[in-house]
Amino acid sequence: MIKGFDQFLECFDDFLENILEIKDIKKCDIIIYSTATLENGSIIRAKNKFHDKPWFSNVTISMDSNESFDYQFDEELCYSKILLMAKIKIKEKSPLNLALVQ
Repeated sequence: MIKGFDQFLECFDDFLENILEIKDIKKCDIIIYSTATLENGSIIRAKNKFHDKPWFSNVTISMDSNESFDYQFDEELCYSKILLMAKIKIKEKSPLNLALVQ
């Protein structure tokens, strides 16, 4: 999770300023999740302790093969591990659900 937080803070700061154009982080509530339940009932985890063992769920990400990425693909799918999950609540905007993957 430490690695996830380091990357999250750097990316989130850039995201707030350049994408959402929010200059004051005090307008945001950040909720960090260790688990989440998907609509299909599956549970995804990003935590360093689950029955005394780390459990970081693996996910598949659908990638656009026309884009130029430095990732290995398997029929436009990329496989990653969830390091951190968060919900960002910004006043006067819809909440954002984010996942940092490796």
